[in-house]
Amino acid sequence: MACGEKSCFYNFPICGGFCAPTANPDESFWRHFSNEFTLPLAPKYMTLAPLLESNACCINVAKLGVPAAERHRKKIMAIAASANVVALILTIVAACGMTLSSSLLQNTHWVHGMGDGGAVDVYIGVSMMSEEIDCATWRGANETVSASICAIGLGQAGFVKKSGSVYERNTEWKSEDACAREYIQGPEREIVEGLCKQCKENVLPVGSLILSILTQLPTLTTNFQRSTVYGDVNCQATMGAVTNLFSFATSMISLIGFRFACWRDLPRSIYGKEVQWELGIGFRCLMVATLIKVLDAACHLLLPTPRARWTKPSPDIKDVKDYMMLACEDDRVNQQVEMQSIGKPPEDPPEALPK
Repeated sequence: MACGEKSCFYNFPICGGFCAPTANPDESFWRHFSNEFTLPLAPKYMTLAPLLESNACCINVAKLGVPAAERHRKKIMAIAASANVVALILTIVAACGMTLSSSLLQNTHWVHGMGDGGAVDVYIGVSMMSEEIDCATWRGANETVSASICAIGLGQAGFVKKSGSVYERNTEWKSEDACAREYIQGPEREIVEGLCKQCKENVLPVGSLILSILTQLPTLTTNFQRSTVYGDVNCQATMGAVTNLFSFATSMISLIGFRFACWRDLPRSIYGKEVQWELGIGFRCLMVATLIKVLDAACHLLLPTPRARWTKPSPDIKDVKDYMMLACEDDRVNQQVEMQSIGKPPEDPPEALPK
């Protein structure tokens, strides 16, 4: 597939092939998202076929599935694609927990701790932790402490006035003294500092969240690529199943580690007051997005690639269009045989298929 004046644009990753003139005989709108131009590395695909397409691993994984699922190919891939769109939105919401803005963190936090009827609020995110104390309603362990003395003590501890009697302290996890709690006296200080460090070490890296968003797009295009017989290839089937399962396993391990360190094991008492901890919207969104990977992988494993993909292409097939058309020809033959077996008149012969 030479790169001519326009084909260079058609080979642009993700969206270039959506408007390309395709040989895909499928007449539905899916042909715009499942053709020889939307195929990754299409110009070099046949050269790389022994590595990407016709190796034993890819063929054996791509053969898995239920043959009857072929009749519902578009529906299965539409479900997977829709689920990935939802996962993308949820991942973006979760990534907002990377913010260094306390007001945004309150809406996208990963963990929230509340004590003394709302006088104490702690919001934990991916990049920072925000603490709020309302001196008008909080008196600490000593109920005789006045609001003015409370304000002075919080000021010495690094809190700043936010509004009215509410004081705020924002601490970035990358700060060396992020878990220093000089204003907590007695044995409680050592416990709180230790658990804070444990949470700091288990916060998900910012880079991994950004990568999760970026990789959601090629995952979505894999669903599109497999939506037609012409566009379905072993490489995409294998990648769709294996990468989803691997990503699910690694993400789930990280989320479980965060859950234990930054929720279950956090102190139940701070400043002499009982604190209730709950998982926030950021964590829950990423958890659901991670579970969706299982659904996506299941869709790929349910749908096998066309039979024509299960054998190595002959050496004379040099163009990716010719290789992709093999599946359509085989599919047309199978349809003819099936129609004849139930007594229906045959349609156009396979050779009538456009080349």
